[in-house]
Amino acid sequence: MVGSPEEAVAIQAALATVLDVVGGDRDYPMRNGFGVRRYLEVRLPQERTVRATST
Repeated sequence: MVGSPEEAVAIQAALATVLDVVGGDRDYPMRNGFGVRRYLEVRLPQERTVRATST
């Protein structure tokens, strides 16, 4: 949830710099009249390796 569609675009662009982002083609106004909601699906890029260690 963000305050404006422009803010949602900026957040989506920032996410797209490190993740594969799908969706975001539509904004949904919040019921209380403030802000918008945008649904996105994000995935790690295929070429990126995730290293994890267990303790």
